[in-house]
Amino acid sequence: MATAAAADTTDTAPLRIGIDFGGVLTIHDKTRTSEDDEHRSVEINMPDAMKSLLQLKESGHKLYLISYCGERRAQETKKSLLRTLPSKNFFDALYFTQRTSNKLDVCQALGCDIIIEDRLKTLKHIQHTVPTMKFLWFTSSNETQPDDIIKVESWSDVMKTITDTLIHDSHRHQPDRRVILTGKVHVV
Repeated sequence: MATAAAADTTDTAPLRIGIDFGGVLTIHDKTRTSEDDEHRSVEINMPDAMKSLLQLKESGHKLYLISYCGERRAQETKKSLLRTLPSKNFFDALYFTQRTSNKLDVCQALGCDIIIEDRLKTLKHIQHTVPTMKFLWFTSSNETQPDDIIKVESWSDVMKTITDTLIHDSHRHQPDRRVILTGKVHVV
């Protein structure tokens, strides 16, 4: 049975969506002392995240996990995802970056139209180079969002933003084959 979100996307090109893991798909499981702190959980446990991912996938969008973590955490997360996701190829690709700044390179290489990220600093870094992307800042912070960054507090907000506004944006990005990811992502 097709969902309403799937019906809304039949006349538009699919989106390439970059999705962070910690703080977006998983609830932070420790008190963060800085934006560079890693999450510990390797399970998708953010409310409505899995349901929303399934709707986006059903609608034909390309989903890319783009997460900053160490190599051990990358391996643990990949194993967990392979155990819990409905299919091995649920995400179109998994990218575990060695630095948060490398998320820019991954977004450019993939031609991401949207990135869903909980680190404002990372969003601003990507926005500086690719201002035509759409930026969803996944946060419950009271901090005001900068221009052209959309604040979302839940996966319901993410889905509403994508289906109500972003899906109808006719501008789509193309992968940049000149971007080299060697040495910027963990190969797991």
